[in-house]
Amino acid sequence: MSGTALKERLHHIRDIAENFPPNELRGADELRERMAQFTKTFEAFISNSRQSIEDEDARLVGTKAEVNERAKKMKSDLERMRMEEIELKDQTKKQAEEVKEWESTIAEMETKKKARDDRVEMLQAQIAEMKAAVEKKRAMRAAEKQQLMEQQARNKPELEFWEDHLGMKIDGAGIEDHLRITYTHVVDTDWKREFWFVVNMTSRDYEVVKCRPKLNKDELTRVVDKLNESRQFSIFLKDMRQLFKSAATVE
Repeated sequence: MSGTALKERLHHIRDIAENFPPNELRGADELRERMAQFTKTFEAFISNSRQSIEDEDARLVGTKAEVNERAKKMKSDLERMRMEEIELKDQTKKQAEEVKEWESTIAEMETKKKARDDRVEMLQAQIAEMKAAVEKKRAMRAAEKQQLMEQQARNKPELEFWEDHLGMKIDGAGIEDHLRITYTHVVDTDWKREFWFVVNMTSRDYEVVKCRPKLNKDELTRVVDKLNESRQFSIFLKDMRQLFKSAATVE
């Protein structure tokens, strides 16, 4: 039963009690007083209950608004978190691609480094081999120079004799380790005519690089080869004089 219906029934009972004849109901005054007190208490209860209900309704309205606001905020947070998740996935994918690219770059650099290291090792081996060859060649050159000096010492008296009595002169050719040999008194018709050649002495094998007048190539090669085999320079000078004399005769 609702509070309003109960209140109406109490009012109805009170009206009945008030209308009873005094001689028909004993203690009517006491009943009226008790009914009035009860009605007052009940009305206070109803008023308090109504206020409680109104307060509860207001609280529920506030709670509903708060819940709606929270729901709205949670929805916004969920949307933001969803976007952050998508962004995080994109970043993770991009980072994975970058890592893969860097790994590929590192692998390529390591391959190039290994190839470069192998080449450096090969070049170092070649350099060591070349150094050994140069040292060997230097030793050979030193031995040849020593041999040449000894040969020149042995040939010096004879060369001086040739220069003084046979019309031959030895000069530098303007280039290191090159000698110019000049002959005169080669032909009887012109004792002052000069016949000369330049010999290259920079390597183990001698080489005639220039001569005037020009000599037969095959004959010149034969004489130079003979010198390189015998290492007899004095004989070579005699052979060259003879070649010039033969060439002058042909002229």
